[in-house]
Amino acid sequence: MILRHMASGFVFVVGLILLTGRPAHLEEGKAEGGRAGDEEGLYVESDRITDDVIAEDLATMDRLQTRLAAVNAGGVPIGSYHFSKAQAWIDFARNEYESNDRTGVIEAALRQAYLLIQALEARRTDISMDTPIIVSSRMVREDLWQKAAQMKAHKDFRCAEGTLAEWEVMLVRSGHEMEELGWRHAKPYIQKAEELALLTQQKVDACLQPVVKAPPPPPPPAPSPVVVAIQKMETLANEVHFALDEAAIHPKTAKVLDQIATILNTYPVIKLHLKGTADRRGSEEYNATLSKRRAEAVVAYLTAAGVSGDRMTSEAAGKRDAPDDDATLEDFAKSRQGKFIFYDATHFVQTPQFEDLQIERRRPPPTPAAVPPPVAPPQEVLPSIPPPPLKNEVPQNTILHERGGGD
Repeated sequence: MILRHMASGFVFVVGLILLTGRPAHLEEGKAEGGRAGDEEGLYVESDRITDDVIAEDLATMDRLQTRLAAVNAGGVPIGSYHFSKAQAWIDFARNEYESNDRTGVIEAALRQAYLLIQALEARRTDISMDTPIIVSSRMVREDLWQKAAQMKAHKDFRCAEGTLAEWEVMLVRSGHEMEELGWRHAKPYIQKAEELALLTQQKVDACLQPVVKAPPPPPPPAPSPVVVAIQKMETLANEVHFALDEAAIHPKTAKVLDQIATILNTYPVIKLHLKGTADRRGSEEYNATLSKRRAEAVVAYLTAAGVSGDRMTSEAAGKRDAPDDDATLEDFAKSRQGKFIFYDATHFVQTPQFEDLQIERRRPPPTPAAVPPPVAPPQEVLPSIPPPPLKNEVPQNTILHERGGGD
């Protein structure tokens, strides 16, 4: 495509030099498509190979765009026929320049834009409404050209004049693509021209229809205040609870979190802040760590349930918010929680819930130790004394000697 454009541009420039004896950019300041009179133009196509040259050419087109913006600031509507056509010619030239077109069509399109802007700046009222088929373009879709001419003659043409101007320039661009690269490349531009033709017709038809002011609809019956209150007062649990010394999600707590996740996924505007807490027993450091784990567990559960993490913030409150007068096990259980603060939940009433309250078991009193029976004091043991011998009884161990005898 670029080689073809370069070849065509070379022929165009050489031919113009042979006819005029001057480079293309000197014909009225430049060739057709450059600025005329006091208006500078683009560099010749053979010079458009450096960043500096390309930057200057783009700046030239920007200056032309600035002049058109000043015309609008002076009171010419953007949707007027000639203003819209000048803008369409600038867009055409800019797009072809960025595609490195070398057929002369860029200069021709800019020339048309410049002539229209010059006339608008002079506040002329006799500006032509003809749309020329410029160099390197050709007639395509004569039926659309004929329809455009009929639209311009319509009494309600002013209702769609800006769209019609864009439609005509798009037909010129379609002819350029057809001339250079064939129907396949021209197809999207022809399709755009068809869409602009349909939009123009719709705007003209809307002008034809009389504006009938529809009668106001009857006011709806006033709903019962009780019914309205029931419809608007939906509840949203704002706390869940944990077991003693734990940060795990209990099955009952999971059920409450599932309900909260469903509401958050249904109303993506709602955001929340979560505070993990602990009861007042234990040290500050221990409870701060424990409450942080509890907050993280709730956020992780809701994230897994589809709630975006950028809608949630959390903090570890430790036992900072625990009441000083909690004295029962139930009071302690209510202090071990994940506390929600919901934002933009205008259709909900935030209420506490205790379905997942996890009260620790009361410890039985300690069993008293068994008392051993009293130990009797030791008794003194007396030595045993044999009883005295009976009469005529020979004591034990007595040696009997036979009587009588002598030496």
